[in-house]
Amino acid sequence: MNAEWRLRDLSLRVLAASLLCVLAAWLIGEHLAQSYLPLLRWTYTALDRDHQLTELVISGQAAFRGADHVFKMTVVPDGLILVGTRVVHSNPQGWASASVLIAYLWQPMLAAILAASLWPVASYRELPLRLLLVAVLCVPLSMIDLPFVLWSLVWQNYVQAFAPDLFSPLLIWADFLQQGGRYLLGGVVGVLAAYGAERVVSVRSRADLQPDRRTIAKG
Repeated sequence: MNAEWRLRDLSLRVLAASLLCVLAAWLIGEHLAQSYLPLLRWTYTALDRDHQLTELVISGQAAFRGADHVFKMTVVPDGLILVGTRVVHSNPQGWASASVLIAYLWQPMLAAILAASLWPVASYRELPLRLLLVAVLCVPLSMIDLPFVLWSLVWQNYVQAFAPDLFSPLLIWADFLQQGGRYLLGGVVGVLAAYGAERVVSVRSRADLQPDRRTIAKG
């Protein structure tokens, strides 16, 4: 009977988490992307010292057919660029454009919500705290995802043109993310959120059960 109850509980949490993910993507996906633009702009500017970011917008134009909406950026080279052992004299009039789906922003978040919801729960008081921790932890997660992918799309042009055999940690990291790594990272975030919520609730429960020494002394 206990196993049957656990299976039913897990099924309900799977259903609830799935519905929550679908509703979140539908209701706040676009707003989340808009609010993420300043952070994306700041992070990319801090990473790519070889280019100036001139444009970063959410675009759904026909030029990107097959994608509902994308983060589209335009950069211009800023002086000399070192590619491996070669120094590239960039054209001041040149520019480069890159884009990624905005879905890449909330995909790891949905994976984190699913993982946090499906992790074994000792008390249902943990669930809201898990979602709160997921929201907090997904901020730094987003900073090591999309800015690096956009940066890699620009950097890849230089590598292919001037140093095809160059070992590039940036391209390796971006390829990992694009091949499903962001889902894995989202799952890790979900597990960390579940563990953190469990610890917080456990500490609170022990504090509530601890007798008040002053009350005992008065007695």
